[in-house]
Amino acid sequence: MTILNDLASSLGQRNENANRAVADRVQADLSLLDEIAGGLSASNVKLVGDCAEVFTMIAEHSPQAVAPYLPHLIPLLNSKNGRVRWESMHALAFTARHVPATMAELLPVLMDTVRRDPAVIVPRYALEALGEYAATGPQAAQAVFPFLVEALQIAGGRHAGVAIDGMAKAVQADPSLAAQVIDIAQRFKASDTAVVRSAARRALKQLDSGTSRRNG
Repeated sequence: MTILNDLASSLGQRNENANRAVADRVQADLSLLDEIAGGLSASNVKLVGDCAEVFTMIAEHSPQAVAPYLPHLIPLLNSKNGRVRWESMHALAFTARHVPATMAELLPVLMDTVRRDPAVIVPRYALEALGEYAATGPQAAQAVFPFLVEALQIAGGRHAGVAIDGMAKAVQADPSLAAQVIDIAQRFKASDTAVVRSAARRALKQLDSGTSRRNG
């Protein structure tokens, strides 16, 4: 009997409880990820979504365990099914800091996703992945930063909060970006959108703290 039989779609369930239970079992025995990875190529799109969701659940706590399976997840970033796309992208976002070489190759794909994906949550996770990658080193920060600036305006500024969070992570890797991020955060700290205001103020607090530590 395969663990795939215990996933939500196999049991006819519509909530995540079954998938969460499977993820708990996989977390206790990470070798079971091989079976979950096998389900990513199933013809049943609901089963594929369940398997991608389990990978997301594992990646949140054990990103390094999921990293070797990214070759199975990355093709699903172009799935026609929204849930498959967002779960695959979410798993990538959790894993991004551990796979900088892979992220460097995916930059055009992720940027195109933010610009063009009709869903709301898929571009958000793509931006989260970009922010995590930006934190891995100065070269990554410099590569991602101009796009994060562009993302402030994409979709009418819908993703501005996530973009500012990503900028703050980029500064961790390349402090030379701090002045630009401070300027941007100052402009957005009075935004009409609560999540954007919070991101801007969070960035300013982080940068002020970092400056104080360097000066101290």
